[in-house]
Amino acid sequence: MKRQNNLYRIINSISIRKKTIISYILIVTAAIVSVAAVLIAMFSGRYQKQLLYSSSQSCTQAKEFLEYRANSVQYASNLIQVDNELQEILTRSEKEVSDDLILQNKDMMYMENYIYSLCNSTDIFQISLYVPDYFMYVDQEVLFRNLNTFEKTAEYDKLHQSRKSGIWLPTEKIYSADTSKWVKVISFIREIKDVSDLNRTIGVQRVSIKYDDIYSILNNSKITKNGLVCLMSGDDELISTTDEGQYHLLKDEFVKYKSEYVNGNVWKRIKADNKNYYINMSSVNSTDWSLIVALPESELFNDFLSLVSGMIGVVFLIFILAIVLSVIFSHMITSRISELAAKMENFEKNDEKSSDNYNEDMGNDEIGSLFVTFNNMKNEIDRLIEAEYENGKSVKQAELKALQAQINPHFLYNTLDLINWKALDCGADSIVDISRALAKFYRLSLNKGKEFSKLSEEFDHIKYYVAIQNFRFEDRIKLSFKVDENINDLNSLHIILQPLVENCIVHGMKDLSEDENIYITVSGKIQDEDVLLMVEDTGCGINVEEMNNSLQMDFDKDGGYGVKNINARIKLCYGDKYGLKYFDNSFGGTTVQIKIPIIEGEI
Repeated sequence: MKRQNNLYRIINSISIRKKTIISYILIVTAAIVSVAAVLIAMFSGRYQKQLLYSSSQSCTQAKEFLEYRANSVQYASNLIQVDNELQEILTRSEKEVSDDLILQNKDMMYMENYIYSLCNSTDIFQISLYVPDYFMYVDQEVLFRNLNTFEKTAEYDKLHQSRKSGIWLPTEKIYSADTSKWVKVISFIREIKDVSDLNRTIGVQRVSIKYDDIYSILNNSKITKNGLVCLMSGDDELISTTDEGQYHLLKDEFVKYKSEYVNGNVWKRIKADNKNYYINMSSVNSTDWSLIVALPESELFNDFLSLVSGMIGVVFLIFILAIVLSVIFSHMITSRISELAAKMENFEKNDEKSSDNYNEDMGNDEIGSLFVTFNNMKNEIDRLIEAEYENGKSVKQAELKALQAQINPHFLYNTLDLINWKALDCGADSIVDISRALAKFYRLSLNKGKEFSKLSEEFDHIKYYVAIQNFRFEDRIKLSFKVDENINDLNSLHIILQPLVENCIVHGMKDLSEDENIYITVSGKIQDEDVLLMVEDTGCGINVEEMNNSLQMDFDKDGGYGVKNINARIKLCYGDKYGLKYFDNSFGGTTVQIKIPIIEGEI
């Protein structure tokens, strides 16, 4: 019992800061070690399976890319096989073409254009045709080659004896006329049969794709540094590989595995040169190719060990960070407790230092709540006085703004009325018309401070605005109305049409010549218990999709009556089913549709 009491005494004699630091370090260390041990135990078995699965997925993707390239070759070959013009050229007899060089030249030009267009459209590197030796272009040795000479080769014998429509050849180098260099390719050869006599061979086609394209597919599918991906033909010949030295080391195992292969994603563990490997194979459709992947077993575990080493390094860094954070956090807690204790002591002594305001950076936890309670006790009176002062100030500002709102409109009307009478005295009729229109425009704009107005007032608002603008544009703005009379007395949000007409003028007239007019039609009717208003112009038009997208944006921060704000005001007041929508019209201009609900009576 004494020992237990002594232990408590020792613990209680340690400062709160030290106890907090020790507690944090112990908790973090235990948590990190436990999590790391669990993760290593969980992933040690799963990592190898996941890596093999990822390699299988990468191999499947590579197989699909290879099949795509092979299908492109088959597609191009089929087009050559059935081309009527090509059939007609290759079935010409020696007698037909021997003395007709013009015909042969025409035939050659057609076949060259056909081959080039086919290569461009099917991503084929080169196509060559073996044709009879009585054609004048037979010795070109790029697009056209000697069929009679080719028939004496082992390649032709293999093709002729094959029961397939064509065969793939091992990697070879051919001359490229475009680059004037020898290029490594993989080729597919196929006899061209006379469609009227399928037993008769009239030529042979050789369709080639770049070796580098195939190598790139294999190399991109390799997911480990020392892994091997290779492509073998049905005759066990190498077509392409990512590592020739490693391939020759494993070739015999590959050949053996091919003979035992059954379709399915199955990894086999083999041993070669005292090393263990996991190998997998997939058959590439439309070819006799086999795609083989080999992963060194040691690399699988090396990667996992690297992962574990990295994890240990991260754990160590977290441990160091935990110590630093423990010191910081403990200081944050204990320093606030010390400060609160000092404030309470000063308050007890009636010291002026205790009147310092509470620092909100102290946090919102229990310690922070103590600070808040302490400061509220001495700051309540000051807060009430300050609030009362601010309330009085706000009332005075509101009264001043109300007085200004009463003075400014009357001053504006009186000024415009003075301009009107002065213009009458001087016989300036145009100024009289402008001042009257402007006075009526602003009277409708202010609307006695009301948020809603009659639709008839909205239409008058447009009339006065266009009248003012026509003084500037010399009556080039032609405004007309097609409004059902039964909507004139309906209510609407104030100023929702004038900004749209203003947009028609600003954007519609910018590309018009000085002698061209713009026609603006404002229409309105009731449809399906709603009011539909339309503003249509014959201007140069705008990007309707862009305008409709812009309507989805937020309010302009500066307020006002912009198009986006009109749309947002309507949706806020009436709901999301109402608002603006832009359309192209048959005049080349733009139509804006405004949809609002039917609201009758006085508001």
